[in-house]
Amino acid sequence: MSAAVGPHVTRALLPFELGGHLLAIDAGIVTEVNGPREWVAIPRAPATIPGALAWRGRALAVIDLGIALQLEPLAAPRSRSRNLIVQLSDDTVVLTVDRVREARPATALAPVHAAELGLPGLGELEIDGRMALVIDLEAWLQTVRGTA
Repeated sequence: MSAAVGPHVTRALLPFELGGHLLAIDAGIVTEVNGPREWVAIPRAPATIPGALAWRGRALAVIDLGIALQLEPLAAPRSRSRNLIVQLSDDTVVLTVDRVREARPATALAPVHAAELGLPGLGELEIDGRMALVIDLEAWLQTVRGTA
């Protein structure tokens, strides 16, 4: 069974940790999971999109979701311990996180009960007794880009 998430149907969710927060995104938009990589800061770039990382001959925007979670901003040249290469509808970006967990079936997705993090949520996922907000990364980035 699958769940409708965003403009398509997802079959799996990819949980990750960032600054002690447990979050998840649609696993179907994740192209690769890489270890730490060096990236280049872009002068006067917004804190949520602080720089670019080289990947397969392209420069991908580095996304710092930690800013929305009130965490310390990323500082070039080192990323966090994991980099998710994410394919959005109009772009490929790098989401840098602390830890990636095992993918979970989308059937485990439950309605959002509380969105105290202020991020657009698609639902919640229970993992080891903790609730993970399944974020709509594309919606959050559209909001960020609109205010940048």
